Amino acid sequence: MYSTTKTGTVTIYFGAGEGTLLKIEPTIQSGGTLVTNDSLGSGIYTVDTTLVVPENVKLKIEAGAKLTFNNYGKLLILDGQLEVNGTESNEVEFDFVSKNWTAANGIFAYRTPLKISNAIIKNASCGIYSHVSPGDTIDGVLIDNTHCGMSLYYSYNYGSDNTVIKNSYFQNSQLWGITMVGSKPLIYNNWFTNMTGYGISANTESAPILMDTVAKVGNNKFELAGTSIYSLNSIPVIGTTDYKDNYFGGNCFHADTLSLRAIYEGDVLIDINAYGADWEATDPSEFRIEAEPNVTVWTDGYNSDCSGCG
Repeated sequence: MYSTTKTGTVTIYFGAGEGTLLKIEPTIQSGGTLVTNDSLGSGIYTVDTTLVVPENVKLKIEAGAKLTFNNYGKLLILDGQLEVNGTESNEVEFDFVSKNWTAANGIFAYRTPLKISNAIIKNASCGIYSHVSPGDTIDGVLIDNTHCGMSLYYSYNYGSDNTVIKNSYFQNSQLWGITMVGSKPLIYNNWFTNMTGYGISANTESAPILMDTVAKVGNNKFELAGTSIYSLNSIPVIGTTDYKDNYFGGNCFHADTLSLRAIYEGDVLIDINAYGADWEATDPSEFRIEAEPNVTVWTDGYNSDCSGCG
């Protein structure tokens, strides 16, 4: 016999000499800590509070699942595994109802590789927070109405960074679309729009590569941002060249207040490669770039191929 209750009681009757073995465990709807692998298919799920996926436990969420987290709850992956398998025509949806900076609601993962495909994440303080991951794959994800769309904390560990963020849409973030510390992810084929703060914020020896290393084109589009890319003590790669007049960039900056702000503290001279980008101008003096005197931004091969982010 199975019985599920949130606040009610369960009554079991025994005859003379009878007994039973009870197993009590949390459910997805109630929140709490999962004790065994679980899979959610298409359907509507309301989670009362924080749901924890611990070590050696896997939560798989299939296309069509729609999860609503009440009471500022979060999906917390503590050394466990999360696999989200939406499709382009049938996405998985995470609705955290109301972003809350103090509660820090959203998907928070620690020391585990996330695999999230074709999903919608909305109304969270941080859509995805990834702490010291061996490498996340974020593909076809829409993150909407957050303080921070995605945050990476030292994904560059063990000397490599296997995190890939592609084909995704970051919109309506108050602070950052993607922010990172000590990370070097691949970021390509994404759209950043309506960012009050920064589209991408790279800090503390980060080096995000805004390129597809196979096709050699970034195809990231930034529009309606306070600052599209902010770099502090970091060296983002916005475009490359083979020094034979071939430039591989394809990143587009449109209708932002500032396209690139680069600060590198100390006396070190650094170069930021930003070849082959569209700065929405044909005169380099009109590029919306601010860099410290010890930072040189290389913009050769600039173009207007994607002005307007069309």
